[in-house]
Amino acid sequence: MAAIELAAPRMSEPTRRAYAETIQATAVKHDGDPITYVAFAWEESDFNPSAVNGPDMGLMQIRPSAHKACADPKSTACKQLKACAMNGHCAIRRLGGIITEARKQCQQRTKRPALFHRWLQMLAGLNHPRRPGVWCGQRLVRGKWRDVAWRRTREHRGVRQIITCRKSLLRGRPCRRERRRSRRRS
Repeated sequence: MAAIELAAPRMSEPTRRAYAETIQATAVKHDGDPITYVAFAWEESDFNPSAVNGPDMGLMQIRPSAHKACADPKSTACKQLKACAMNGHCAIRRLGGIITEARKQCQQRTKRPALFHRWLQMLAGLNHPRRPGVWCGQRLVRGKWRDVAWRRTREHRGVRQIITCRKSLLRGRPCRRERRRSRRRS
């Protein structure tokens, strides 16, 4: 609950408590870190359960079109997934399943531990599933998986923000948005 207070100080006490309970239960169920869920909600929607950003929806900015249930956008399963994405508590639970699946795929594919920075890169789309030698932030080199340079991760603003927010929360500090750097034209 303290992490949510640091990440979303304007949130009401009852809402904060309800989200804290859902996050804690989901983290326990999926063997995850509750601070990670708080960092995701802060980065993706600033704790706004009705946020819509292009194809991404809800508190955790779930993209329904990326799920099998939405192969037919008019299906009942797709409508239920979209409704879930727009419900904060359901979105938290759904993210728990998505993270678990990402960790499982990373570990199965590379036969290496699915560490935080690896599955996070997969969720951010920084892997290349069509290229057999690059997966979950790792590259197959002479038959062994090696982590890809962090340069690509540092260039991905969303991944960088989640990692930075998580570190801040673990230190008991509030999350801060990085300022966009303006590019000078010559």
